[in-house]
Amino acid sequence: MAENKTVPTGASVEEFLSSVEHPTRREDGFALLRIMSEATGQAAVMWGPSIVGFGYHVDTAVLEQLVRTGYEYVVTELDVSQPGGGRR
Repeated sequence: MAENKTVPTGASVEEFLSSVEHPTRREDGFALLRIMSEATGQAAVMWGPSIVGFGYHVDTAVLEQLVRTGYEYVVTELDVSQPGGGRR
């Protein structure tokens, strides 16, 4: 079975967001950090190099820890993941 590469890293969420070059995308990231922290009641955690996650669940089918909800920067967009695995 392949190992899950997207795991909590212990890296600083604030340092990651501060490193985003585009000012609007950086501001959006900090806004989402505030909104999602309040909405979920969870502290933000870096998952892999680019996912800011809030909470987690264990997928019993594969016995892996997965981020519950969060967002990530992918090339030119900010991708928000919601509970249930959907993306908007």
